[in-house]
Amino acid sequence: MKHENKTNKLINILLKKNVKICAAESITGGRFAFEIIKNENASKIFDYGLVTYSNDSKSNILGLKDKINKTNVVSKEMSKYMVKEVTKFSNPQKSISSFLHWSSWPNGFEYKLPNWNSIHWSIL
Repeated sequence: MKHENKTNKLINILLKKNVKICAAESITGGRFAFEIIKNENASKIFDYGLVTYSNDSKSNILGLKDKINKTNVVSKEMSKYMVKEVTKFSNPQKSISSFLHWSSWPNGFEYKLPNWNSIHWSIL
């Protein structure tokens, strides 16, 4: 029996539930997206990823200028704001917001998937 890593396990769960991932990353610089897309069947579950590393990109792409001025950009709160904004690039009738905070990476993360069509991750 072939060993299934956590990423492949996640991909298989998402395939079964017909769920797609949309990601907004910051400090990880696309690592989350890379860890997904380097696997077989990733194109079936990974819709898109945004790397908004600088405050300017968070402001210009995600529209978070006001939030940047009021919130630490490396915080759970900013992660939640990024998730809310990244959902604007997807089909709102097939999406749900969730977040993965930087402190959870690279040690893995927990995921529970009801009948969602899309998950939006924000990794700081």
